[in-house]
Amino acid sequence: MTTFPTAKVMMANVTQLRITGTLIWKVNENSLSNYPSLKWLYLNKNKIQKIEDGAFARLYNLQVLYLSNNKIQRIGNGVFSSLQKLMTLYMYSNKIERIADGAFADLGQLKLLYLDDNKIETIGEQAFTGLNKLRWLRLDENLLSTLDSPKIFEGLTNLRTLKLELY
Repeated sequence: MTTFPTAKVMMANVTQLRITGTLIWKVNENSLSNYPSLKWLYLNKNKIQKIEDGAFARLYNLQVLYLSNNKIQRIGNGVFSSLQKLMTLYMYSNKIERIADGAFADLGQLKLLYLDDNKIETIGEQAFTGLNKLRWLRLDENLLSTLDSPKIFEGLTNLRTLKLELY
């Protein structure tokens, strides 16, 4: 499989979608527009390299998103902006090199964020701004040697577990 299923009639009420182990390499703006009721989305173990801005625009009910074990290199600033109910985001085992400022903006309900086993070398000072409900953050198994600013974790007032390794 190299594209997303698109039968509009059957997809409107789907609350859980699992697409794993495929050759899908890109999530574009219209890939998931026929799944407005999704609460759980599994896109792990694919070949995804790129997620276009607006790819998740109509997934207003999404609570859990698995993007682990792909080939994602960057997280655009607008990628997750409509996922205001998202509570868990799995992005471990990708090729992410940098977390930009505002990468997770508008994810105010996020409680668990897995970014371990990537290639992260730098984290923007405001990368985690607005994540005041975040309780669990994994940044281990990356290429971080230093944190450029002490303000990176400022505002994470509910954070209980931080897994971080500096090399």
